[in-house]
Amino acid sequence: MIKLQISACSKGIIGIVLFFIITSCTPKIKSLTAQKLENETIWIGKIQKKNLLNNKLFPWFQPAYSQFKIEHIDSIKRDNWKASIVAGTWCSDTQRELPKWIKILEARNIPLSNVQIILVDHSKSNPWFYSWAADITSIPAILFYSNGKEIGRLIEQTGDKTEHEFDSILRLGQIP
Repeated sequence: MIKLQISACSKGIIGIVLFFIITSCTPKIKSLTAQKLENETIWIGKIQKKNLLNNKLFPWFQPAYSQFKIEHIDSIKRDNWKASIVAGTWCSDTQRELPKWIKILEARNIPLSNVQIILVDHSKSNPWFYSWAADITSIPAILFYSNGKEIGRLIEQTGDKTEHEFDSILRLGQIP
C-alpha cells in the first residue's frame, strides 16, 4: 500500500495551480449575473472598473473611490504585474476596500487590464470561480502576481495602512 502525504506547502502550491486552471479555463463572462435575495441583489461574475462606476448598480463605489486620497504616485512601470481581486458586492469590507484598492493599483502603474475582479456570492464562489482553489477564506482578497508567480496577497481589512501594505508587496516582486 502506498501512502501519499502532502505537506502544507504542497497544498498551497496545488491550490494556486488549481486557481489558475479554474480561472484561465473558464468561459468569458459577457455580463454580470444578479442573484436576487429578499433585501439585496448580489452580483456575481467578472467586472471592470467602468462597470463599478454605475451608481445605480454599485452606489457605494464612486463616492469611496473619489474620497480616497493617494499618498504618492509611483513612476515605475509594472506591465508584467497582474492582480486578482475576489470580492462580494454584498460585503461591507468589499464596499470599503475595493474602491481604495482600484485607486492604489492605478497609482502604482498596474494596468487595470491586468487586474481580474471576480465577484462572488455569500459562499465566496460563483459558477466560474471557487475561492477554495486559491485558499481564500475571507473577502475581499487581492492576490498579486509578478512574472506569473504569486508574490503576496491582502485579505479583508487593510485599514489606514493600505498603501504601505501594497508597497511592501510591490517591493517583494521587484527584480534587483
